[in-house]
Amino acid sequence: MIQICETPDKCTGCGACANVCPKDAVKLQENNYGFLHPVIDEKKCIECNLCSKTCKKVFDMELIYPLKAYACTIKDKDILMKSSSGGAFSVLAEHILENGGAVCGCVYDDELKPIHICSEKKDDYLLMRKSKYVQSDTGLVYRDAKERLEAGKTVLFTGTPCQVGALKGYLGKGYENLITVDLICHGVPSYAMFREFVKYLENKHKTKITDFNFRSKKYTWQRITAEFTDFKGKTKNIGKNDEFYMYGFSVGNLMRPSCFECRYATENRIGDITLGDFWGHNRVKLSCDRINGISVCMFNNEKAMSLLSVLSSKMTTEEVDYNAVVNGNTCLRHPTVKGTKWDKYMDACKNGRISDIAKQYRKNNLKGRLRSNMKLHMPLGLFNLIKKL
Repeated sequence: MIQICETPDKCTGCGACANVCPKDAVKLQENNYGFLHPVIDEKKCIECNLCSKTCKKVFDMELIYPLKAYACTIKDKDILMKSSSGGAFSVLAEHILENGGAVCGCVYDDELKPIHICSEKKDDYLLMRKSKYVQSDTGLVYRDAKERLEAGKTVLFTGTPCQVGALKGYLGKGYENLITVDLICHGVPSYAMFREFVKYLENKHKTKITDFNFRSKKYTWQRITAEFTDFKGKTKNIGKNDEFYMYGFSVGNLMRPSCFECRYATENRIGDITLGDFWGHNRVKLSCDRINGISVCMFNNEKAMSLLSVLSSKMTTEEVDYNAVVNGNTCLRHPTVKGTKWDKYMDACKNGRISDIAKQYRKNNLKGRLRSNMKLHMPLGLFNLIKKL
């Protein structure tokens, strides 16, 4: 029996093994905790070992130190408000599509399951915007990307660093018409956990949720809240500490085990470009909008630098010291630390008790929720002062 990943606990669920299998013998399936892991159909397997060889390539992929870093804020206010941070992804995606290329990124399917797709359609790219704090199922997207690359199309691939590494490992060679964008990643909860959370919210609010926004800007970009939309088009805002999911995500209670040992949580990067929130913005002088979102864009090689003019044409771009970026983003220094209640949440997910955990969290965290909601309604200057203290 082939063992795809040399150390199964380090499996990221990236899906490179499933994409490279010539017989489609490898499928990603949820384990007891809901995390995606490869399973081999022995009846289809021809023991070519391409899955394990590709997995090794992914783990051996070289990381590079960024050449330059920029704080970026899109000038179009409408796009800015519909972006998680400063709108850099939108500018890059529109540039690629306008020039006949394709964009690969994460969207929700009809069941609010995050999946990766590759598309030349603007309507699809619009769905890729906004952060999804859930691991996406990559399906066969690496194959889709390769097909377009081989046909001469430019492809912009955006994903977590492990997904970018998976694409590169699967391809096995470089492509001049491929632009990879890795995201500054805090770690990924499972779709199973998110699915049960959505069910809990639907039961609580007596409705059907059709969309979920993890990064609402209702109270500005600096004060993170989530928001869901129901089948009637009504929205409901959720404070960072209102429900267990957002809080659990922030303190490391929901991530897959490999996230706590992530080799990509470092200053060195896997993609041509790295995008994220510029949380180090308070340490530098900037003329751009600090209230509604600032992206940090790291150009990691010369191919990436050639796209600076594209960003500068539609964004306020200001070069910043990379050390300020690193200091403001812990996941550029080390992986997320495993939360003290990780086992408790995983056990609840395994045994179908997420609703009980959610209710218990609200009951035990009343004071924290009240403090959090008070901060949402105070002047931003006072909020930042309290946060700094």
